[in-house]
Amino acid sequence: NITKIKYVGHSNGARVAIDSINKSNISQDKFDTIILVGIPGAFDENSLFKNTIFLVDEFTQNSLENKTHISTKDFFFFKNDKNQNGKISSNLWLKYREWILNSDDSAPGENIKIKNLLVIAGNFSYNGDEVIAIRDIEDVYKLIESENKNLLITKDIHIGMSESKKIQD
Repeated sequence: NITKIKYVGHSNGARVAIDSINKSNISQDKFDTIILVGIPGAFDENSLFKNTIFLVDEFTQNSLENKTHISTKDFFFFKNDKNQNGKISSNLWLKYREWILNSDDSAPGENIKIKNLLVIAGNFSYNGDEVIAIRDIEDVYKLIESENKNLLITKDIHIGMSESKKIQD
């Protein structure tokens, strides 16, 4: 007796799940519940992360290409923040860069129907969680159809969302 999947994905883990369902790599019928925390959308709106992609000059980009992982400490806006020590793989950095620079990218979630959906967005700074803008997450939320659909907006930063007690509860 196979039970339905209850999936929780943060950041790229959320985007990979939705993209996999969109591409029919995983049947949406197998899911009972999906919780998407800080899911990247189309990067249509400004965020600190998106602006950083645009500001990274050729010298910095070349120095990052030789790394397997990039730390938030590599960027000016986290230099003095001792609490943030997030890392991103270089390949994922390049994928995000492609999404951000490619105006043809669209928000994931179209034609997806899930019984239970919870989308969690951080609103730590001026319009999002410093990586993903609130409107980009809302765009994903609007596209996915669900019988039981909720959007929760917290005061969390993207990097710390998986450790947030409010989100874990």
